[in-house]
Amino acid sequence: MRLDKKHEEELARRKGMARKTFFQTIWLIISGGASYFALGVMEDAGWVSVPGTSAALAELLSFIPGVSLSASSIPDWFTRAILIVVMILFLQTFFYLGYAFASPAGRRKAGSPTVYSQYDPFDRD
Repeated sequence: MRLDKKHEEELARRKGMARKTFFQTIWLIISGGASYFALGVMEDAGWVSVPGTSAALAELLSFIPGVSLSASSIPDWFTRAILIVVMILFLQTFFYLGYAFASPAGRRKAGSPTVYSQYDPFDRD
């Protein structure tokens, strides 16, 4: 009986996690596409150079013992993928900070018990 109650509590706690994971995956795909196009715009404008970034990446990896790379040995697609991942991390960090500072749910202190609903539409804190 107690195990069934614990199982029901665990299922109630997990409810909605599949939807959240789905939306997070879609959001990361959208962020990746936006980063890909933004990288293309920055490359056309001359702000970013993929061969130059490959040389910097090769120099950075040369500090690891036993690794000797040249800029020509790192493919352009790999350098673009690294730059896209860095841009996604940069975007997600600012989206997270924006949520934490701008949203009432993000500014609310965690762990403070209250008799009111967590999502009060009249909350103007």
